[in-house]
Amino acid sequence: HYNPDTAHGVTGSPDDNEWVEIYNPTNNAVTMNNWWIGDTSTSIDRIPNGTTIPAGGYLVISQSSTTPTFWPSTTATFLSLETMIGGGLANANDALFLFDASGATTTVDSVSWGTNVLAFNPGATSVDDGQSLARSVLTTDTDTATDWSTLASPSFGF
Repeated sequence: HYNPDTAHGVTGSPDDNEWVEIYNPTNNAVTMNNWWIGDTSTSIDRIPNGTTIPAGGYLVISQSSTTPTFWPSTTATFLSLETMIGGGLANANDALFLFDASGATTTVDSVSWGTNVLAFNPGATSVDDGQSLARSVLTTDTDTATDWSTLASPSFGF
């Protein structure tokens, strides 16, 4: 949710209540020790050691600890980085990468939108204020823009 609207916490610029949701499709919990998230390979944030995504569960990452107050009734695990994800996600043309514990060199998943082609070319369609990009089918990853769709009413826990 890189483009929140005023009803969901936009109080400044850049958007301080942007959030990213990571889904764990496996039958086992995943510990994110030394994993990284960001919008390029150099503008990244380390996910704190000890962060775990339960089997079949979701992890929501945001800058602000206030983000969950705008998205009630969630069963997702929440993590506040207290810093903009990758220095802030652009509303029109940007990318997002998840790197595993191999020193932020192995991409686990990625998405780019608008004219940004760092993750794939072409990028997914940019969304309007208050909308979000989401993986269309949680268990399908073809590394193309067709894996992603617009959610008019995003929520934690997809």
